[in-house]
Order: sequence, then structure tokens, then C-alpha cells
Amino acid sequence: MNETLNPDQVLESFLKKKITKEEALNFLITILEKSENPNLRINSLRIIGNMNHDNERIFRILENSLISDEIPEIRTLSSEIIVTQYIQEGLNTLKWAIMNENSAQVLSHFKSILTKNTIPYSILRNELDLRIEGIASYFDINIEEVQFLLDIGIQLLTSTQIKMDDQINYIYQENLMCVIENKHITEVNLTSYPRIPNSIGKLKSLDTLNFSSNNFYELPLEFKNLTNLKSLDLSWNDFKIIPNELIKLHSLQDLNISNNFITELPEWISTFENLVYLNIKGNEIDHIPHSIRRSKKIKLLN
Repeated sequence: MNETLNPDQVLESFLKKKITKEEALNFLITILEKSENPNLRINSLRIIGNMNHDNERIFRILENSLISDEIPEIRTLSSEIIVTQYIQEGLNTLKWAIMNENSAQVLSHFKSILTKNTIPYSILRNELDLRIEGIASYFDINIEEVQFLLDIGIQLLTSTQIKMDDQINYIYQENLMCVIENKHITEVNLTSYPRIPNSIGKLKSLDTLNFSSNNFYELPLEFKNLTNLKSLDLSWNDFKIIPNELIKLHSLQDLNISNNFITELPEWISTFENLVYLNIKGNEIDHIPHSIRRSKKIKLLN
């Protein structure tokens, strides 16, 4: 077989019995170790994992990938395959990876796969708890809110952290700014991000949230937990309706939903007793409910 074949072609040849399982694995390992194309390497590793081949050589390759590969997706896949197929022999390596991994993506994935009630899984969960405690201490944040930082891909090594005093802490990275006050995230500015993580519901002290200039078209159900939110900016997204997850956010004072694709305003907005500014510019709204128009408090920008 030509060694330039991609992983899907290798798998197809194996399924059609043109090559043996051992030959297929050899080709896939070669792609994983030699290719400069990240997508080919990731796909090779995914296929290796799906072939479920209990082999010392495979384990050593996975172990090396978890410890030293530069691509987080490779380390994530390697950790998952080791956990599901080589948990006993890989226990020490997995413990080391948890305590030394600097990718939020990989650490967050560890939490999602360590679900079984067995001793090795419990050992690794305890190790992960220790690591999360360390992250909470480093960013001076409540441990319950660390998951949000992991889910949005906080850069554990390169994020800029500024401490104003004992109570206020700022975190900056390319597309993110967080304000941490008295160990709770009170403000988040996030742009150029693919989705809103469910863990945002853990930010019970969140006061200000700027999700402007993303491609969001819906909110997670957990959004309804942000009952202390006062300022919300959802401008320049892809919303077609005002999300129902906002119904219980009666602390809102400023709601910016400008430059979306919204066609109507729901009556329940008028029940927001604290709402002062409602920005609906740049939408396709041709009718504004009388209850909103009659409001003496709401300043409508349209």
C-alpha cells in the first residue's frame, strides 16, 4: 500500500480486507508519528482508538502522545483511549498528565471521561480535584467556577493576570476578559467563540456579560441561573428570537440585542422591573408591544 494514503483510505482498505489489522495499524502509526498535517494525525489516532487493539506498542505510542505531543487534540484523544483501554498500565502516566497538563481543553475532557465507579477512576478524579484546587488558588477564584474557565479554554500558562488588590483580579487573553471580585467572576467579555458552555450557569455572582460579535443563536438552559446579571450584550450575533432563558433575569438593567435577526419582541420583557436600556437596533422588528412602548422606565433604542 502507498504510504501517502490518508487514514480513511487505510481504514477502508482494512474493512475491505485488503490489508490486515496489523498492517492498518502500522500505516496509521506512521501517519501519526511522521505526518505534519494535524488533521491527518488526529484522524489516525481516532481510528487507532476505535480499532481497540490491546498492544504494548500502541500503549507506548499513546503514552508518548499524551505526555509530549504539541497538539491538544492529540493529547485529549490519547488520554481518552488510555483511560478506556489501558487504565491499569496507564494510571501513573494519566496522573502525571493531569497534574502537568496546561491545556484547559484537555483538563476539561478528563473530567468528562472519568465517570466510572472503579478504583482507578476514583484515583484519577481525586488527582483532577487537586489540580482544579490549584487552578482555583492560582486565579483566586471559587472552585465551583473553575469549570467555566476550563470550558472556554483559558490559557493556563499565557493568560495575563492583574491583581488590583486583595479583592479584584483581572484575567486577559486574546478573546477573553474576566473580572474576579471576592473570588467570584463578576464580569465576562468573550468574542470569537463558537458556543456558550453550560458551566456559565455556575457564575451566580455574574454582573456584566458581553457576548458581542460571536455567532451565537441560542443560550444554554443554565443561563437562567444568572439572576444577578445586570448588563447583557448579545449584539452582533445570529439570534432570531429573544431567548426564553432570559425570562427570569429580573435584575437586568441593560439589554443590548442589536444587530441580530430578531423579528419580534416578547411581552415578558415589559415585566423586567429594573430594565432601563433596551437596544434593538439593526434587527427586523416591525412591531413593538404596547406594554414596552408604555413603559416609563425602559429607554428603547431602535
